[in-house]
Amino acid sequence: MLFRSWRDLNIPVHDPTLDLDLPPRTSRAARPLTDAEITLGRTATRLGNAGSASLQRAVAWSLAEATAVTSEVSTIRICDLDDPAEPRYVDLPGTRRVDARVGELTEWGNAVIKRQVALLRERRLNSATLLTYRGNGAPGQHVAQAAVCNAISAVLADAGLNHEPDVRPASVRNWAARRLYDAGMPLDRVAVRLGARSLDSAAEDIALEWRSQR
Repeated sequence: MLFRSWRDLNIPVHDPTLDLDLPPRTSRAARPLTDAEITLGRTATRLGNAGSASLQRAVAWSLAEATAVTSEVSTIRICDLDDPAEPRYVDLPGTRRVDARVGELTEWGNAVIKRQVALLRERRLNSATLLTYRGNGAPGQHVAQAAVCNAISAVLADAGLNHEPDVRPASVRNWAARRLYDAGMPLDRVAVRLGARSLDSAAEDIALEWRSQR
């Protein structure tokens, strides 16, 4: 992170690990990000194109931090927030694979979404306005899901995290769930927060070998 920050500031520096070809950290499809990687991703949301495009990427990342899957992110409206002026929770509608539930925004996510809501209200848009998706596809369907997936993938790339095959957009929400587990939340409650339909799938998401702990 230190070397990358220097490069982003155009300070000439050689990172001795830059060209290392690292194997996956796990055998999982999408390992949870670490806290340091989340911080790097948050910073990277505002890299690249400035203005509304970068803010929309930040909103998508914020909702992923609240455990939303990419198809859910494309459906979230202003009215899905518990308090648009000071959002803390967001209603997540669920999909064919995950159950509907309430997601909790991080402190960083709260600040990002407050800014987005303020901008939307300045434009006199109503509470049914989507928070981040601006494409022509139906919210929640494959075109919209792909757009959100691409947005989060672009952030991972800007953060330099896209070279590991077990880092994917789902790694953001898996970080949120793993953080809850590490803070003492039982696995069954973590599964509910993820919308997971089995303990096995929840454990897989958070990189937990729970059966070996019996």
